[in-house]
Amino acid sequence: FILFKRNIPRQLNNSKKLCIHIRGGDFIKFNKSLQNSYYRNALAQVKDYGPLTIFTNDKKFSMALLPDLSHHNFSKNGNAKEDFLNMISFNKMICSNSTFSIWAGLISLAEEIIIPKSDGQSLKLNINVQSFNSKKITII
Repeated sequence: FILFKRNIPRQLNNSKKLCIHIRGGDFIKFNKSLQNSYYRNALAQVKDYGPLTIFTNDKKFSMALLPDLSHHNFSKNGNAKEDFLNMISFNKMICSNSTFSIWAGLISLAEEIIIPKSDGQSLKLNINVQSFNSKKITII
């Protein structure tokens, strides 16, 4: 953890407004992926976000999930470590039902993160979000 902690940014990069994490792949196979409605509701919660970056393990699924999304880029990182380190430098995050993105959001310097509500099957959220009082956390 100490080696990893050195790579965590100490301040936000204000040019990085919003990122979204979309988990496809095995989550589709096991029927655990989030629906379009979650991402649409989350985007409606975020004000003034400008261009956004999508982090995903399944670009094809992401494009099909949000086909009319404009002004976005896909992360060009080639591995999970780089994605994680890049995600934590954004001002706002929309997390998937993946602990990878939820933990990125919680330890990031993001001012606002959105986390999906537990559905009793795919996400077992055993985190006291009130203990992260330095940021706005919305659960939808």
